[in-house]
Amino acid sequence: MRKSFTHGQIHWRNMSNKTSLARDTASYVKDISIYTARGRPKTNLSHHGGLILIFLSIIGISSTSPLFAQSSLRHRKLQDQDEYEKIRTSEQQVLEALFTAAGGNDWANDDNWMVVTAADGAAGNASNGVCSWYGITCTSEGFVEKVELSDNNLRGAVPLHGLIRMPHLKVLKLDGNSLMFRSSSQLSSEDPSENTTTATASINPAVWEGRIFNELYMESMEGDTAAASGGGGGTVTSNLQYIDLSESDALGGTFSNLMEITSTFSSQFIYFPRLSDLYLSGCRLHGDFPNMAQLATFGSTLERCSLDDNGLTGTISTDFGTTMTNLRVFTASGNDLEGNLSAFGELVKIRHLNLRGNSFTGTIPEKLRCEDSTSGATLLEKLDLSRQRGISSAGTTGLTGTLPSFSQCEDLRRLDLSHNQLGGQVSENFLQSVDPLIFESASLSSNLIEGELPGKPLVRFDADAIDLRDNRITSLEIDLMCDSSRSGAIAAFGCDAVLCPPGTYARIGRQEEADEPCLPCDIDTQSQYWGSISCGNDQSVGTESAPSTTPLDTPVNTPLYNEGPVIEKDVLLELYDATGGEDWFNKVGWATESTPICEWYGIQCAEDGTVESIDLGGNNLALVDGKTLPTSLFYLPSLKYLILKENTLFKYSNAELEFFKDIGAANLLEALDLSSTGLSGVSGIQGGVTLNEIHLDFNDFAGSTIPNELYSLNRLRILTMDSSNVSGKINGVFNFLKNLQVFSANDNKLDGSLLQGGYLSTLSTLRLRNNSLTGTLPTSLNLFVSLSVLDLSRQKSDESPGLEGPLLEFSQMPNLKRLDLSDNSLSGPIPGFFLAGVDPDMFEYADLAENSLVSSIPVGLKSIFSKVYLQNNKITSVDQICESALKGSNLEFFGCDAILCSPGTYNYLGRSQSYDNPCEQCNISGGAQFFGSTSCEAPKELNPKDAIELIYSSCGGPNWISSTNWMSGNVPVCQWEGIQCSGDGSIVEISLRSNGLKNAFPAREIFQAIPTLTALALEGNDVDFLFESIQDISAELTSLDLTNTNLASFDGIDIFPNLAELYAGNNAITGEFPRDILKLSNLKRLVISFNNLDGLLPDDIGTSLGKVELLVLHHNNFSGALPSSLGKLSSVHYLELQSNAFSGEIPSDLAQLSELWGIDLSDQVSKGGGFTGNLTSFNTMSGLKRLDLSKNKLEGSIPSDFLSTVETSSFEKLDLSSNLLSGKLELPSILSGIPFSSMNFSDNRFSGISADLCGNDCAMVLCAPTTFSPTGRQPSSAEYCEHCPTAVYWGTTTCPGISPTPSPIDPLPESINEKDILKSIYDSCRGEDWFNSENWMSSENICDWYGVTCTPFQDSVQSLVLSDNNLVNEVPTEVFQLPYLETLILDSNGITVDFTSIKYAFKLSSLDLSSTDLFSVEGIENAPNLLTLDISQNDFQKSIPKEIFSLTTLQQLFMGDNDFRTSIPSNIGDLKNLRLLSCPSSMLTGSIPSNIGALIDLVHINLEDNSLTGSLPLDLENLYSLTFVDASDNTLEGQLPSFSAMKNIRRLDLSNNAFSQSIPEDFLSNVNPLFFDYLDLSNNFIVGEVPSILAHFE
Repeated sequence: MRKSFTHGQIHWRNMSNKTSLARDTASYVKDISIYTARGRPKTNLSHHGGLILIFLSIIGISSTSPLFAQSSLRHRKLQDQDEYEKIRTSEQQVLEALFTAAGGNDWANDDNWMVVTAADGAAGNASNGVCSWYGITCTSEGFVEKVELSDNNLRGAVPLHGLIRMPHLKVLKLDGNSLMFRSSSQLSSEDPSENTTTATASINPAVWEGRIFNELYMESMEGDTAAASGGGGGTVTSNLQYIDLSESDALGGTFSNLMEITSTFSSQFIYFPRLSDLYLSGCRLHGDFPNMAQLATFGSTLERCSLDDNGLTGTISTDFGTTMTNLRVFTASGNDLEGNLSAFGELVKIRHLNLRGNSFTGTIPEKLRCEDSTSGATLLEKLDLSRQRGISSAGTTGLTGTLPSFSQCEDLRRLDLSHNQLGGQVSENFLQSVDPLIFESASLSSNLIEGELPGKPLVRFDADAIDLRDNRITSLEIDLMCDSSRSGAIAAFGCDAVLCPPGTYARIGRQEEADEPCLPCDIDTQSQYWGSISCGNDQSVGTESAPSTTPLDTPVNTPLYNEGPVIEKDVLLELYDATGGEDWFNKVGWATESTPICEWYGIQCAEDGTVESIDLGGNNLALVDGKTLPTSLFYLPSLKYLILKENTLFKYSNAELEFFKDIGAANLLEALDLSSTGLSGVSGIQGGVTLNEIHLDFNDFAGSTIPNELYSLNRLRILTMDSSNVSGKINGVFNFLKNLQVFSANDNKLDGSLLQGGYLSTLSTLRLRNNSLTGTLPTSLNLFVSLSVLDLSRQKSDESPGLEGPLLEFSQMPNLKRLDLSDNSLSGPIPGFFLAGVDPDMFEYADLAENSLVSSIPVGLKSIFSKVYLQNNKITSVDQICESALKGSNLEFFGCDAILCSPGTYNYLGRSQSYDNPCEQCNISGGAQFFGSTSCEAPKELNPKDAIELIYSSCGGPNWISSTNWMSGNVPVCQWEGIQCSGDGSIVEISLRSNGLKNAFPAREIFQAIPTLTALALEGNDVDFLFESIQDISAELTSLDLTNTNLASFDGIDIFPNLAELYAGNNAITGEFPRDILKLSNLKRLVISFNNLDGLLPDDIGTSLGKVELLVLHHNNFSGALPSSLGKLSSVHYLELQSNAFSGEIPSDLAQLSELWGIDLSDQVSKGGGFTGNLTSFNTMSGLKRLDLSKNKLEGSIPSDFLSTVETSSFEKLDLSSNLLSGKLELPSILSGIPFSSMNFSDNRFSGISADLCGNDCAMVLCAPTTFSPTGRQPSSAEYCEHCPTAVYWGTTTCPGISPTPSPIDPLPESINEKDILKSIYDSCRGEDWFNSENWMSSENICDWYGVTCTPFQDSVQSLVLSDNNLVNEVPTEVFQLPYLETLILDSNGITVDFTSIKYAFKLSSLDLSSTDLFSVEGIENAPNLLTLDISQNDFQKSIPKEIFSLTTLQQLFMGDNDFRTSIPSNIGDLKNLRLLSCPSSMLTGSIPSNIGALIDLVHINLEDNSLTGSLPLDLENLYSLTFVDASDNTLEGQLPSFSAMKNIRRLDLSNNAFSQSIPEDFLSNVNPLFFDYLDLSNNFIVGEVPSILAHFE
C-alpha cells in the first residue's frame, strides 16, 4: 500500500513536483509493530504524528491518577544514575508481577521472561534485562515502550495499574487472552500477602496500583508539576498511544468498573492525551455508555475505537460527536445501545461507522445521509446500521422513515441498512455519486421498501451489489434492469437474478446459481412481492429465524415463585450464606443493616432500585457443605446480568442439576457467566429463553457433546465454552442458533468436519482453536460475510492431520480482521485473491504458519504482507511479492528476508524485520529447506512404509480415485495400489497416475527413505514437486513422469544422474532450456512439450544428451536457429520441435540422423519465427516415416532426390504446406507409392504440377490457379475446387471475400444433440475429476446439470459456467455448436480450447477463459457476435494474439496479467465498439499507439504496471466518453495533456511515470468537480505552480 499525502481528491505522493501545494501537506508516518504469541509482528499501524488520540475518556475514566509526569520525563535527562535504575527496577517489578499473576509458565511464548543477568542493571543496556523478554520492546535508553502479548495464553489477574503507569509505554496489547483486571476497591479489601489461593499472593500491592511509579516520580517532580501530580490529587498524563484488550475477557463489568480499575489508591486520575487506538471488542462490558460529564474531562484525538460484541446500553449524547472530532473509525456492533443516531452525524472525520445489532430507533439523520455539507458523514466509506432491534414509542422496531438516497456520499463503498423498518421507494438518484467500479455492496434487505424499483440508479451496479430481498417491491423497471446485455447472473437468469418475482421465493431472494433457482410457492398470495425469501408462514426455507421446534423432546415451563413476594435482600443473603460470604475477597456492604443492597460490592441496581446486575466474578465464592446455589436468584424481577465466573460453585457437588430449574422465572435475564466454576452440565438452562449471552469457559463437561439444551436458546448472540472438555460435532450450533454472533470453543475435543449443514450470516467471531477438527475448509465459510475473527488454528496433532486441502480465498469478507489457520495441514498454493476484500487499515493479521502451503506468495497481499504469517510452510518463492511489497517501506533495507527467511537460513520469527534479528545461516544438511524456517533442525528420518503413508496423508489420500489396500495394516506395502517392489521387498516403483493427488508431494521424504526407488509416475495429479528440496540425497531414479502436474521448475533435477525417461509436458515451466537437464547424460526420452520455455536451444544439447531417442519440445516458445549439435543425436528416433519460434535454415547436420523415424518442425511462423532457405533433401534417412515442415518460410523447389531413400510402404505423412516453395511440383518417382492423402503441398507458390504426378486430374493433388478449397485440393470426387479469381498459385486454401460452399456441417444440422456435446466436454476434460459434476452423464435433463442454464422456453443450453472446477485438457470445439449458447465461462481451469467451430456460435456474447492454460486463440477471430472476452492471467508470451483484433463486435476486453513483452498493435483501433480495455501488469512495451483515438466509445482504459514509454497520444483527448484512465506505473514522459475535452472523466491516475514540465492551465477544465473522484500525478517530474483551475476540486 503506497504511502501518500492527500489533499482532498488530489494525491501528490512522494512527488519531486515543485508545487506550492506540497508545502501544505508535510506529515510523517510512524509504524507500530504488534506481536503474536509466536513472536511475529501481527500488524503495522500507522499513526500521524500530530493526531495521537485519547479515548479512555469514552470508557468513563474521569482523570486523576499518579501517572508519571510525562513531559518532564521525556524532555529532560534523568538527574543521576540512581534515578535511572529506580525506573528500570520498577518496570521489572511490574512485568514480573504480570508473569506471576497471568500464569506465565503456561504462556504460549515466554522466551527470556524472568531471566535476568548480572549485566542487566547497567545503565543504558537496552539489549539486556526485560528488553529481551518476549513481547517487550524498549527505547534506546532501555525503558519499556511496548508490551505486546496478544494471543499468548495469559490467564488470571493482571496488574493494569502498574502497566499503564510505565513512563514510556506507548503500546499495550493484551488481546486474545483470558484476563481479569482487579479494581482498587477489590484490592483495598484484601491483603495480598495473606492470600494463598490466588496467583497474586506474592505480588506487592504497590505494583498492582502503580504506586511504585507514583512514589518514584513524586520524588523527581519539581515545582508545580510535583504539586499537581502528587498524592494530594490532580491529574497526570499517560504516554499510551495504542491499547488493545479485545477478546480477552478483560473487563466483564461496566465502564464504572473500568474507571475504578484505572484509578489509584489516591484521588488522582489518569489522563490519556496521546491515545489514538482503543480496542475493547468482546470484553463483556455492560451497563451504560459514558456520559458527557465524563468525556468533557479529556481531549478529543481518538481516531479508531472498537467496542463490538459487548453488552453496552443507554443512549449516545449529541456531545459525543462534537467531542470526538478526530474519530475516523467507530464500531460498536453487537451491543444494546438505544435512542437516535444524531450524535454520529457530528463526527466530522468519520469514515467507517458500524452500529450493527443495537437498539437504535428513529430515522437516519440528515448528517448521516450526506445531505449536510458540514457533516463528516460526507466522507463515509462504510456505514452499517443493520439489525436494530429497539422499539420506539410508536411500537415500531429498528430504524424507520424513508430510505435516504445517499446521493452525495461519493466515497461510500459499503452500506448495510438491512433488518430495519425503512420504507418509501428507492430514489431515482440513489447512490448517484458513488463510483460503481469501487462500490462493493448495499444491503437493504428485510425492510418495508415499496413500489417499483427504478432501473436508472441500479443498473450502474452488478446485480448482486444491491440487496433488496424481503421488502415490499411490487414491480421492476424490467427493460433496464433485466436487459440480457448486462453481465453476470442477469445474462444467465434474467429478472430472477435481480429479485424473485411474486409467487416465487429463494433463500437469498434472487437467483445467483443454476442450482438455486427461484422456486414457486404453493399459493401465489404467500409471496406477493418481488424478492421473497420464503412462502409466508407455511415455508421457512432460507429464513434466519430460529427453528420452530427445539432439539429437546420435552417443553419447558416457566415456574412460579412459591415462597411469596421476592425480598431481594433475603435472596442476596441466601447467596452470601451458601457461598461462604465471610471468606469472599471483597464483601464490602454485604450482610450489613446500614448499607443499601445497591451499594453492596458487585451489585448494580436499576432506576427503580431493584437488582439489575450481580457481578461477583473471581471473588472466592465457594459452596458451603450441604448448601446449593440458590435458585431464588432467578426470581429477582429486574435481573439482567449474572456474573459468577472464577468461583468454586459446582466443583464439589451436583448443584447444577437443580440450579437451572427455575431460570425461566428470570424473564429479563440477558447475560450469564459461569466460567471457571466447576460446572459439568446445564440441564434446565433451556428455560432461559431471554438469554443472549452465555459464558461457560474453563469448566469440565467430561467429554460430552455441546449440550443440546443450549440449542433451544434461539436469542443467543454470544456463546463461549473455551477449555470446557466438550467433544463431538458442532453442527447444532450452526443449525439452531441462527442469531449467534460470537461462538468460542477453544481448547476442547471437538472433531469431525467443519460447518456441515448450516451457516450463519450473523456470525462475527468464530474461535475453535486447539480442537481435533478434520477435513477441508468448506466453501460455505465464504457465506459468513459478517466474520471479523476466525480462529481454526492448532487442529493438527500426532493422531490427526487437522484441517487439510486448499486454502480458501476469503475474498468476500470485508469485515475480517483476524484469521488464524496455523498448525494444520492446509496445502496447495495461496489463492491469488486471498483476502482481497479486507480493509488493509482495519485488518490485523492472518496466521498461516505451520501448514504445508506451497509455491509463492501472491502479489495481491503486498499491502498487508507484514500482517500475514507463513512460517514453516513449503513456500519456494517470494520473488513476486518481494519488490512490490517492500518498495518504499521501512523494511526495504532487509530485502526479501523481511518477507520470509530464504532457504538455508532461519530465525525464530521466520523472517527478519529488525537489525537485532537477522536470518541466520543453517549449517545442518537439509535443514531450513523452505522460505520462512524458524529452526535449523535436521529433517526426521522415515522408513519406507512411513514415507509411503506420508504420500497418503500429504496428498489427500481419502479423496483419491483409487487407493486399494492403502493404509491397511494387514496388507504389505508392496500390495498397495501403485506400489511395485523387487524380489527382496524393496520399493522400486510408485505409479499413481491421474489418481486425484493434491498438494505438495513429499519428495524429500520419499527419496530419503526409499533409496531403491527407480520409477515415479505422478502424471495428471494436482501436485507440486520440488527438485531443490532433495539436493543432498543420492537417488537412483531412472524414470520420472510429472506430466500435467504443477511442476514449475527443473532446478536441481540433476540429482537424478541415472534418469533415462523424463516426462514433464503440459506444465507451466518458464525460462530458457533448463541447464540442469543437460547434466542428465543417460537420458533417452525427454518430453517437455506444452510449457512456456523460451530462448535459444543450448549449443551443446546434442553432445550433452547423446543417448536421447525421443526429444519432444513442441508447443513452447524457443527461438533462434537450431544448433548444429542436434546432428550428434545419433540415437534419436523422433524429433518434435513444432509450434515454437525457430528461424534460420534447417541445419544440414540433421542429415546425420540416420535413425530418425519422425521429424516435426512445423508451425514456427505463428510465434514469429519460421525456417528459411531451400528445402533439405533428407535423402540419408531411410527409416523416416513422418516429416512435417508446414507453416514455415522454406523456399525454392523440391529437390530431385527428396526422400529418395525412404521405404514408401511404411511412410505415413509428408506435410510441406504453408511455405514459399515455388516452381513446378515434382517428386522423385520413388514417392509415387505414397497416397496423395498422406501428403500436403497446399499454400505454397507452385506454378505447375508435373504430369507424372497426376495426369489430367491434378485437382486431387492441388487446386489449380483461379480456384481454391479449404484443404487446397479437391475434397472428393463429388466435390470440386471453387472459383477464386485472386488465386494465383496451385493449392490455394482461402479466397478473400468468398466463402467456400458449405460443408456437411455448415450450417449446423438441425438434428444436433446438445447432450452429446456436453458429454464430449465431460469426456475430454476429465469430468470424473471435476470438483462438482452433479447430474452430468446422468439421465437428468441437461438443464439440471451443474453449471448449465437453459433458455426459458426450451431445453437448450444458454450458458455454461464451470469456473474453477478442475477441468483439464482441450475443450472440444463442439461446445461452440450449442445453438443458443450466450455465455461460456471456463476460467480457473487447466484447459486449452479448440476454436475451430466458434464461427457457429452466433449467440455467444460472453467468453471467460481467464486463468487457464490458454496459449493460443487461433480461430477465435471467426466469432460472429462476441461482446466480452476475458483472457487475462494466461500464458500468452511475447505477443498479443493477433486474432483478437478481428473481433470488431467486442465491447469489453480483459487481457491483464500476461507476459506479452510487446507493444500495443496499431490495429487496436479496429475494435470500434470497444468500451472497456483492461491490460494491467502484462509487460507491454513501446508507446501507446495513436490509433487508440479511434475507439470513440471507450469508457474505461487500464494500462497500469507495464513498461510503456513515450508520451500520451494527443488522440486520447478525442475519447469524450472516457470516465476511467489508469496508466500509472509505466515510463511515460513529456507534457501532460490537458484532458480539457473529457468532461466525463472521474478518475485519472498517471502516477509513477516520468511526466515533466508544468501542468496545463486548462487541465481538466471541463470536468464537473461534483462527480470527480480523484487525480493522482505523484512520483513524476512535474514543475511549476498548480493551476488555479484545480482549486475547484477538494
